[in-house]
Amino acid sequence: MKHFFVTLLAVTSALIGMAGNNRVIVEDFEIMGDSALSVPVILVNEDPTRGFQFNITLPDGLDLEDCSIPKDVMDDFDMRFVCNYISQDSCYQIIIYPGFRICIEPGTLLAFYLHFIADSDFKGGKIKIWKCLGSTIDNETYPMDGCTVNVTVPTSSLIKVPVDTQPSDERYFNLMGQPLSSPASAPVAILVTTTPDGQHSSRKVSVRH
Repeated sequence: MKHFFVTLLAVTSALIGMAGNNRVIVEDFEIMGDSALSVPVILVNEDPTRGFQFNITLPDGLDLEDCSIPKDVMDDFDMRFVCNYISQDSCYQIIIYPGFRICIEPGTLLAFYLHFIADSDFKGGKIKIWKCLGSTIDNETYPMDGCTVNVTVPTSSLIKVPVDTQPSDERYFNLMGQPLSSPASAPVAILVTTTPDGQHSSRKVSVRH
């Protein structure tokens, strides 16, 4: 059963060809069957954007239960969102926008969380992030790149391990949202930590070379 019922009529505007490295990124992740997980959405924008939106198509057995905005993003931009289920495309449309006239400056931002629930017999699959759009201060839209996310199920040896004994997962990203093998490979890195219960935190890490 689809739980989202909020609707929004998007402002129709001319599609403008703003070339640049503007992307919406969700990293590959693992989720156990019959469990929930919160996954971060990273906005990488070379051009200022007032807000952004994307469609998300899910594999069988994985459901989008809820969404949320990190507190710092909420505080800085009075950020809000709507999530619509588009039945003809079997996907969700998510629109994220500020409560006042302001743009997110170019950079990398952990902007959003997707909260998933996997069925007990979920075997893995692919998530498609597509039809991504940014917005100018005057609400003119421009295209952003999406991505395909590989979702896997942990090996059977981990399924029976109590949550409080599982290790946290830590991953580093550069300011363009690309994964790093080590924070030493970039002057500034973003460390995203995922705890076994699906909670996420992030912080910038500076390395002196």
